[in-house]
Amino acid sequence: MAQQLPRARVVAHPKAAKLLADAAIIVRMLQNRKMVFGEDADERFGGMLAIARDRFVLVEDGADIELGDRNLRVIHTPGHDPNHLCFLDSKTLGLFSGDALGGYFSESKSRMPACVPGSDPQLIVESIARIQQHNPALLFFSHGRATRDASRTIEVALSNEKQCADMALEAMQAGEEQEKIGRMLAEILAQDSDATVEEILAFPYFTSMTVAGYRQSFKKKNLI
Repeated sequence: MAQQLPRARVVAHPKAAKLLADAAIIVRMLQNRKMVFGEDADERFGGMLAIARDRFVLVEDGADIELGDRNLRVIHTPGHDPNHLCFLDSKTLGLFSGDALGGYFSESKSRMPACVPGSDPQLIVESIARIQQHNPALLFFSHGRATRDASRTIEVALSNEKQCADMALEAMQAGEEQEKIGRMLAEILAQDSDATVEEILAFPYFTSMTVAGYRQSFKKKNLI
């Protein structure tokens, strides 16, 4: 996309920009993607190309991006990814939430957890609590749709993420299998959703990606 829009600038956290400018790191990222989505991931999702360093606008928490009669306030929200950023529009109080709140599908009032391989469940919870303090009026999700029911959606996300992380840790410490853990996660998410447990389980890669995210994080912290 950056190649096709040569005048565009790429706004990113300094640490993220360092990664996205390094072709060797991009190759490793694509290999890791195949571990989750399969060997045909590049064909299905497309590739990634390194971005020239001079194309980046480097921002950190609390910075303001001026856009005419409005600003976008930068909120650093680590958890889903260490360098994840959200952007709060000063004019509408709409939050571009990226993956900090997981995915949200308004037609079924269902959401997917923010935890994937490379995530930190504890930081996810802390970042959602930070988002809550900004009291956004609208949420614009990267995966799913927008919603005006921002307060309730954030409240549900915070509760879901806490419950899912606690349950996943307990289940993994007890030696439960991946499929059972996936069902237990779906049961938590279904409590605040119009979607059934089976519908949540049918979401592509739900069990494999989410359970792998928790397992990787808990192993890294020597919790399992």
